[in-house]
Amino acid sequence: MKKLFPTSTAGSLPKPTWLAEPEKLWSPWKLESNALLEGKQDALRVSLQEQLAAGIDIVSDGEQTRQHFVTTFIENLSGVDFENKKTVRIRDRYDASVPGVIGPVSRQKSVFVEDAKFLRAQTSQPIKWALPGPMTMVDTLYDDYYQDRKTLAFEFAKALNEEARELQAAGVDIIQFDEPAFNVFLDEVNDWGIEALERATEGLTCETAVHICYGYGIKANTDWKKTLGAEWRHYETTFPAIQKSSINIVSLECHNGRVPMEVLSLLKGKKIMVANKCFECHGGEGRGDGNPTMKDDWGFPILAASWQQCWNFRGSRRNHFDPFNVARTVSTGLNGTPMPNFRDKISVEDRWKLAAFVNSLCPRKKIDKLTNKPIPDFLIAAKYTKGEIV
Repeated sequence: MKKLFPTSTAGSLPKPTWLAEPEKLWSPWKLESNALLEGKQDALRVSLQEQLAAGIDIVSDGEQTRQHFVTTFIENLSGVDFENKKTVRIRDRYDASVPGVIGPVSRQKSVFVEDAKFLRAQTSQPIKWALPGPMTMVDTLYDDYYQDRKTLAFEFAKALNEEARELQAAGVDIIQFDEPAFNVFLDEVNDWGIEALERATEGLTCETAVHICYGYGIKANTDWKKTLGAEWRHYETTFPAIQKSSINIVSLECHNGRVPMEVLSLLKGKKIMVANKCFECHGGEGRGDGNPTMKDDWGFPILAASWQQCWNFRGSRRNHFDPFNVARTVSTGLNGTPMPNFRDKISVEDRWKLAAFVNSLCPRKKIDKLTNKPIPDFLIAAKYTKGEIV
């Protein structure tokens, strides 16, 4: 039986103390040459067994073979200088000494493919593999060559795509791109960040994910999170664009998070909705205006239901905001209308996900039980005037 909520890890897990010092950025390896290769493989085995013992459904490498989630990939590219580092502002929060781009960047060889093949040979569980995202890579070095963030991001995306395709061929089921920069440069996310991410996933048939976190638990990051207020609503700026993208999964940092559920609902049912082309009739914003020329079986004009008026759904008098009203209609269709039933096309599980997404689009208003319509939540101010009414 397929699990409704399969579990996984975000990506990075602590390394054994005999391999590297844990909880330290760019911690140097304690082994060398063949001993280091064997030590990394032993760490992969240990990490895998710990995940399986904990009941994790979708396992990962735990990033056991890399010193840093970004620079380990970058150091395997041409055109990057690690000898002459410079200090730059990272995530617009803290300074760090980083490598620089001094020429055209390109991927000369695979970076993690052999590690992926090794892990695949150890387990039959689904595997998720994390790669750095293009925007985060751009923000983790200095650029003396392209001198344009978007241009460099697309060059990185090309290299990431080459790696991702080989990881997929090695048996990886989900490829995740880590983009903590998506939490900071919101305008750039919409302008070119998601486009660059889709370039990195081009041609993949495995599932893809973007992991949006707040970075390592260093003081600069934890202090920054304290400034975000009681509700973290900045996702409202980028989620609509992510929802429309081809990325299958969005992974968020929720530990001690303050993201309101109505913001998270912007992503619910995304994949199912797009795959079944529901917007063709219900409209881009779910207002029922996607196809104004529809007719019922008797030739009368008809509009699709507005998802933003759930009190008008069939069965809504019992509970106006019950997703069952949507799940039932998706399952049975509506006789005499162009609305078909999706019973054989969409699984029961996915019908409920779809219903939850549609239900999230409806504003929560007080409903008049007599009229089954929203009670006005505003007042029109009256003003006394003298004179004749013309």
